[in-house]
Amino acid sequence: MKRLLRKPITQITLGARQVDELVTLLPLRMPFGRTLRVAGHEWQLLLEPAAAGADGSNAVEWQGESENALVLRLTDATVQQLAQTLQPRQGSYVLPLLPQVEWVVQKTTIKDSTGKVVDVIG
Repeated sequence: MKRLLRKPITQITLGARQVDELVTLLPLRMPFGRTLRVAGHEWQLLLEPAAAGADGSNAVEWQGESENALVLRLTDATVQQLAQTLQPRQGSYVLPLLPQVEWVVQKTTIKDSTGKVVDVIG
C-alpha cells in the first residue's frame, strides 16, 4: 500500500491470488459485521462495515507509519461493487463508489519446492 502525494488517492497493490480470496470472502463476512484482514509482511489492510448511523458512507483511514495499516469502512453497495469489479487479473481498478482508492492487481506466481514456476495467476 502506498499513498500517492500528487493525487488524493490511496493505492492498494495485491497479488491475483489474494484478490481471488478477497472477493470471495468479503461479501460473506461484511453483512455479519465481521472485519476482513489482509496482511503482508510489513502492512495490513482491514476491511470493515461502514457504521450504519454515520450517514452510511465509505471511509478510508490510514493508521500511520508505526502501524502500517489501512482501514477501509465499506457500505454494502461498495462491497458488492468490489466483489463484481475487482478481478484476479493483472490491472488497475477504481470503483465508482470508492474513487479515492486504486486497486492494483499483480500476477501471482506459484513455485514448487525447487523454485520452478508451476502456475501463474492473473
